[in-house]
Amino acid sequence: MAAMPNQIASPLQVLASVTHTSNADWEDLAGPDSGVGVDYWYRHRGSGAEAYLNRDQDRLTVSVDGGEAVRRRGSSRDWSSQGPYALKGRL
Repeated sequence: MAAMPNQIASPLQVLASVTHTSNADWEDLAGPDSGVGVDYWYRHRGSGAEAYLNRDQDRLTVSVDGGEAVRRRGSSRDWSSQGPYALKGRL
């Protein structure tokens, strides 16, 4: 589900979007706290892949089994070169 124009997407919505999956494909996972920003952990129900999201200042990092995508808030650029399509292959 995409966020409305003036709403911020939830971490789970971002994860589903960049991996081309649905929110229902992921379950919450208790993971360690990095001590920097806010951490979110999820496990893919089908593949068991683990995803980690970290929101710190103007940067959101999404990692799925070692693949990583980063986006800065307000950036006109899309996800980094290892972005959404690199993450899809990790499932």
